[in-house]
Amino acid sequence: MIIEKICVENFRKISKLVEMDLNYETLIVGKNNTAKTSIFEVVNKFLTKGGNFRFEDFNYSLVTEKNIMKLYRRYQETLEEQNTNIINEFPFIELDIHINIDSTTNLARIRDLIYEFDNNQHIIIKCIYSLNNINKLISDFNKYNEKLDKEKLLTFYEFFKRNFKNYFSKKYYSTKNEKEYLNELSDSFVYSLFNIHTISAQRDVDDTSDKEKLTLSNAIWKFYEKKMKQESLEIDNEDIFKGAISDIKDELNKNYNSYFETLVSNLNSKIVNDDKQRKVEIVSDFDIENILKKNSKIKYSIDGELSVSESYNGLGYSNLLYIFIQIEAYKYELLSNDAPFNILFIEEPESHLHPQMQSVFLKKISEALTDTEDVYKIITTHSSYILQSATIESIRYFLSNDDGLEIRSLSTFMQKDNYSNLKEIIQKYFTINTCDMFFTDKVILVEGTAERLLMPTFFKILDDESDTKISIQHIAIFEVGGTYAYIFQDLLRFLSIKNLTITDIDAVTGRYNESIVCDISNEPNENTEETPFLIKTINGNITNWFVPKKTPLFIKNIVESYTPLEERLKKEIFIKDNGDEEYTINSNSLITFQLPLNYEKRWGRTLEEQLIIENSAWIKENISNLNSLQIAIKSAKNTDGIHLNLTYENITKEQLEQYHYEIVKELDKSEFSIELSTITGWKIPTYIKEGLEWLKN
Repeated sequence: MIIEKICVENFRKISKLVEMDLNYETLIVGKNNTAKTSIFEVVNKFLTKGGNFRFEDFNYSLVTEKNIMKLYRRYQETLEEQNTNIINEFPFIELDIHINIDSTTNLARIRDLIYEFDNNQHIIIKCIYSLNNINKLISDFNKYNEKLDKEKLLTFYEFFKRNFKNYFSKKYYSTKNEKEYLNELSDSFVYSLFNIHTISAQRDVDDTSDKEKLTLSNAIWKFYEKKMKQESLEIDNEDIFKGAISDIKDELNKNYNSYFETLVSNLNSKIVNDDKQRKVEIVSDFDIENILKKNSKIKYSIDGELSVSESYNGLGYSNLLYIFIQIEAYKYELLSNDAPFNILFIEEPESHLHPQMQSVFLKKISEALTDTEDVYKIITTHSSYILQSATIESIRYFLSNDDGLEIRSLSTFMQKDNYSNLKEIIQKYFTINTCDMFFTDKVILVEGTAERLLMPTFFKILDDESDTKISIQHIAIFEVGGTYAYIFQDLLRFLSIKNLTITDIDAVTGRYNESIVCDISNEPNENTEETPFLIKTINGNITNWFVPKKTPLFIKNIVESYTPLEERLKKEIFIKDNGDEEYTINSNSLITFQLPLNYEKRWGRTLEEQLIIENSAWIKENISNLNSLQIAIKSAKNTDGIHLNLTYENITKEQLEQYHYEIVKELDKSEFSIELSTITGWKIPTYIKEGLEWLKN
C-alpha cells in the first residue's frame, strides 16, 4: 500500500487544483516564493491533531472583500431554500491523498476507508476545510450588528474575517476516482493513519557565544521525550527521577527553613494569625519537565578534559547534528505509533552545510532510516549539490505563473518514450552539469567550451550598449555538447523556463559526413534525385529543433525557413516536416546558429569562423594581441594539405574572410577565447547577439 500522489487546492498561493506524485524520496525544487513549503503546511494542518487554519491560509483570490461581499449579497437575494447552494461557493481548502492498495495490504488497518466490496485498489482520502452552516453565519452576523450603534456596524467581510473559525471545520471522507459518493471519516481515524514529522530550516542556529540558542540541546530533549515514551511505556518523569528529586527537595527545604525562618514567622504571626489552622511555608517545588529541559545540554569534550558548549561548533556541523537527532527521535515515534503511512518533511537541509556535505546528505538520510524504508522523505532544497545526488525521477519542480502554481514531475518527463533508453546517460550528465536550471529564471545552453568562456564577455559588451543589463539577470549557462543536448532543450520546455540554445551549424557532406566549408553557392534550386542537395547538418541541437523524419537536414532548407530575422525571433515558429505534420516550437525557447547576414551563400560553420568573418577588419588591426590566431594563420592548409603560405603580418581582411575555415581548423579555440576576453573592440557574432537580445528582453 503506497501513497501515489497528493492534490491540493485553494491553499495560500495554490489556487487551482495541483497534484504531486510521490516517491519514497521526493525533492521539491523551484525558484523562491513558489509555495514549496506550502505542501508541508497543508499536510500538517489536515493530518495532525491540533493543526489549525488561519485566514491567510485561504487562497487570496477567494477571501478578497469584493468576493466575500458578493457572496453575502447573493445570499440576501436568494430564496431561503436555495441558500444552501451558495455555501459551496464560499472559500474552502482541500487536500486529497491518493492511495494504491495491493493484495498484501492489511485491510483491517484501513477498514474505515473501504465502503464497498469492489474496486478498492485506488482510494482517495479527501480532507476539506469548509463552511458548516451558512444560515447560522449570516444570522450571527445580523445579531451581532443589532447590538452595535449604527456608526459602529461591521460589514459582513469584517465579521467573516474576524470570526470565520467559529463556522469552519475540517471534514474527512474516503472516495474513489470519478465517484461522487463521500464516505465520512472521523478525524481521529485519519490522524491514526499518519506519522508526520517536520524538520524546519534551521535559521536560528548560532555559533556565537554571547547569544547561545542551544538548538541541539533542545533537540536532545525532544529525543529523550520520544525515547522515554517508547521504552518506559509512558512512565511519568517524576517517577523515573524520584530518588534524585527527593534528595534535592529535602536539601532545599532545610536551607529554606533556615534562610526564610524570620520571614515565615512574621508572616504567620502578623498576617495569617486569624486562622490557627493555616500556616505559610516556603518549600521547594519542581516542574520536572522544565528542569530536565533547561538542564539537559549538549557539550563537546576536547581531549577528554575541556568541556565546551554547542556554540563552539560551526553552524553547518550544528545543523547537521540537529537534523539527525530529530530523525532519531522520529524513529522512536514510529515505534510508538504504528501507522500505515510515515512522512518526514525536511526543509532546506543545506542551511550552513558546505558543498561536500550537501552532496552526501541524501545518502546519510537513507543510512539513518535503514530500518524504516517505508518513510516518505519529502525535502525542499535550493542546493544543486543535493540534487546531483538524487535520481531525476525524484524531483518535483514548482512553477509559479499567472495561472497559479504548477508542479512538474520529472518522473513524468523521464517516462517519455524517446528517453526510455537514455536514462543512464541522462542521470550521469545531470549529476555533473545541469542542476542549477531548477533555480534560475533563464537558461543558455551552449555546445562548446569557447561559448561558455566568452559568455561573460558577451554579457559585458551587451551591457555597455544598452540600459537593460543582461549580466544582472538570473541566467544559468550550461555546456551540453551536441549529441544529447536536445534532451535538455526538451526538459527546459517541460519546465517552462525561458531558454536559448547557442550552437554551430557544423556543415558536413557525403555518406560519412565529412566536414566542409559552409558554402551553398553550388546547391541546386530544388532537392531531387537527379540534383540532390549535398550540404547538411548533423548537429543534434539543430536536427532536434526541426525534427526531420528519416531524411538529412539540408542547410539550404534551414536557410530558406529560418534566415529572416523576423522569422527567427518569432515567439512561435511553425515548421512542416516531410510528413506534412505541423508543430509549434515552445514560445519560451529559441535556437540560434550561424546563418547568412545578407543572404550570402557562404558563411561560418562555427563560432570562431563567424567571429573572424564579422571582425575581419578589427582582427587585422589587432592581430598582434592574438597569439593563437597568429599560429593558426601560419599553419593553415588547403583541403589537399598544402600550406596556404599565409602570414599574420601581411594577412588582409579579404583573406581572413576567404580562409576562415582553413584557419580555424588549426586554431586552439580555448586559448583564442581567453585572449578575446582580455581585449575590447570586437563585435559579438550577429547570431549570438540576436539570441541574447531575445533572451534579455
